[in-house]
Amino acid sequence: MRKILLGISLFFLALVITAPGLKAGEKIELRLRLQKGESYNLRNVLEQAVTQTIGGQKVEKVNTLRMEYRFEVEGLDPDGTASVKTTYQSCAMKMTGPDGGSIEYDSASPTAVDNPILKIYAALVGKDFRMRITSMGHVREVTGMQAVMKQVLENLDLPDGPQRDGIESYLKNQFGDQAIKEAMDNMLAVYPDQPVGIGDSWKRRSVISGIYPVIIENTWTLKDHREGRSVIEVNSLIKPDPEAPPMEMGPMKIKPEFSGEMTGTMELDESTGWIKSAKMDQELSGELKMEGNPQQPGGMIIPTSIKTVITIEPF
Repeated sequence: MRKILLGISLFFLALVITAPGLKAGEKIELRLRLQKGESYNLRNVLEQAVTQTIGGQKVEKVNTLRMEYRFEVEGLDPDGTASVKTTYQSCAMKMTGPDGGSIEYDSASPTAVDNPILKIYAALVGKDFRMRITSMGHVREVTGMQAVMKQVLENLDLPDGPQRDGIESYLKNQFGDQAIKEAMDNMLAVYPDQPVGIGDSWKRRSVISGIYPVIIENTWTLKDHREGRSVIEVNSLIKPDPEAPPMEMGPMKIKPEFSGEMTGTMELDESTGWIKSAKMDQELSGELKMEGNPQQPGGMIIPTSIKTVITIEPF
């Protein structure tokens, strides 16, 4: 149980997009403008420090995750809605434990790994799913992740039992069609409802019901425009979703409750709305509340704090 709890990692993927040119004093309509037949790539790097208190003992971990994605536009509707094939191009991950020891994996030079979390990310490489994304960045539909999860579970080759049940629950909550749809919609649907100029702000509330259910209050501000790029300031408040059910990890039921904030700046290509560079700082604190079960009849509360630096760029 302790190993499973220590293996749980928070990786908040942050993709944000907007669009085209602006002169001083003007207002523009920001939209995602992808082109049929074109491909768009992004590299997302998360550097994360996690501190937990388990049984009165402080446990510190450092996790690094690098994922590269390829977005291929297979179709484009008259209203700008894009049919996009998204492929996990590569993955590198390193997990450093409280004893200073580390385990890592890089798909560029793959090696055998035993850790189930590393195995999951390694198995994602080369897999793809499809999305339909509006010009406002809203994800209308995600398909294909059920098949991906089935392949990943088969690659893990786990025997029947609590560990397999826990990993299957983790996959469903983290990578199911609905989980990916919510996460991608939160990351992509950043456009204002009306034209904006430099200094204007707009807001949107998102509910994420995946493995770590939260409510996110996002505020974006158009700060600058230069050489065909828009500079966007991001401020997000994150709080737990009180209506979310507990996460099931085999025989365990865990209710994560985290709150915090994320701040950062990104530069976006005005011709397509695609991200050119971004860096975010995210701080979360809260608890993992585990309900009583045969292994831990009295349950457990694990105070947790997470500091994450998120960097995004094309490759």
